[in-house]
Amino acid sequence: MTQMEAGFRSLFLGIVCGCAGILTLLSSCQGLPTDPEPTKTSSDQAPHPTLAEFRAMRTEGLGATLASMDAAIGSYREDVDFWVLYAETTLALFDGELAVGRTLAHLPEDAAAAYDTALDLAPQRRDARVGRARALRLASMPREAAAEAMRAWNEHTQREAWQNAELREVGVAGLSWTVSCVREGDGIPAAADASARALELAAARGDAEAWLPLFDLYAWQGLQESAAEAAARGLRAGAPQDVLYGRMRGLGQSQRNLQVATLEEVRRS
Repeated sequence: MTQMEAGFRSLFLGIVCGCAGILTLLSSCQGLPTDPEPTKTSSDQAPHPTLAEFRAMRTEGLGATLASMDAAIGSYREDVDFWVLYAETTLALFDGELAVGRTLAHLPEDAAAAYDTALDLAPQRRDARVGRARALRLASMPREAAAEAMRAWNEHTQREAWQNAELREVGVAGLSWTVSCVREGDGIPAAADASARALELAAARGDAEAWLPLFDLYAWQGLQESAAEAAARGLRAGAPQDVLYGRMRGLGQSQRNLQVATLEEVRRS
C-alpha cells in the first residue's frame, strides 16, 4: 500500500467514526427514537398473598399484615372474605395495643368501614354484621352498635348456627346501649331483652364469659333478683369467682341469703 493510499484510508475511517459520534449526540439531544428497555408485565410481578397466607402472617405481626393487605386491596376489592379478615385483623391489633396500655382510637372505625364494605358485597353475612356491631361499640357508638346487633339477631334466627362469641357480642352491645340509656335517664331500651336472651343462650352452652355481662345487664335494669340468680348460676358453672361474687355482694342485703348459700355451695364443690 502506498503512502498516499494509507493516508486516504485513515481519512475515510476518521470521517465514518465522526459521523457515528454525531448521530449518537443528536439522538441524545433531539430525542431520536432508540430501542426501549423491556418492561415488566403483570405476569412478571410477584402475586399478592392468598387469604390463607394473610391469616398465617398474623402470627408474625398484625401491623405488618395490615400493611400487606393494604397493598393488595386492588386485587381483593370484590372479595368479601378479604374485607372480613381485614376488619378482624384491625380489631385484633386494637385489642393487642389496648392490652399493653396503648389506645389506637382510629382502628375500630377502620374495622367498621371494612365490615361495611363486606356487607355491601354480602348483606347476609352474620359474622360481618356482628363484627360491625363490635367495632362500633369499641368506637364508642353504643346506639349504632346495638342497632347492628339487633339486626343480626332478628335476621339470623337459626340460633344453633351462632357462635358463642357472636351471641356474647349481641349481649354486650345491648348492655352498652342499656347503660348509656339509663345514665341519660331514657329508660330501658328494647334491645335489652334480646341481649339477655343471647347471653342466656351462650351461658347455657357453657360460655363462662357470658355470665358477667348477663349479671350487669339485669342489674342495670334494676332486676336485682334476676341479677343475683345469674351470678349464682355463673358461680356454680365455674365462672370467675372474684369478679362475679364481688358484683353479687354489691346488690346489698336484699340478696344476702342467696349470696351466702351460693358461696357455701361453691366452696363445697
